[in-house]
Amino acid sequence: MALASLVVMAVVTATATATAATAAPVEPAADRAAAAADALVASDHAALRKSPDDVLVRTGEHPGTHGMRYFSYDRTYHGLPVIGGDLVVATDAAGVVRDVAVAQDRVISVDRAPRISAAAALATARS
Repeated sequence: MALASLVVMAVVTATATATAATAAPVEPAADRAAAAADALVASDHAALRKSPDDVLVRTGEHPGTHGMRYFSYDRTYHGLPVIGGDLVVATDAAGVVRDVAVAQDRVISVDRAPRISAAAALATARS
């Protein structure tokens, strides 16, 4: 009788283990929220006011009430930090993007070609 009980327990354990191994992993809500925010930032969504030369990097994650999560991003343009270029993506408990707050009011388009020589810049800096 004891041997039969051990065999039944072994079969039940093996079946439960096999079922758990084949089941799709459950993604926590925080991971879904982060993935949704990152997907939006990776897109060319107009609300981001992003140029092809911008790079947005997530710098923070903050929990809110009722399952809301807020993800902050810093912006660089051609590798230079953009002061006022940061943004925040808000997601709900299900990981759906609900709002985007962007500090800048237009897409950056700056001519990076030098207008004065290095010697003139050095002279100006020294004076």
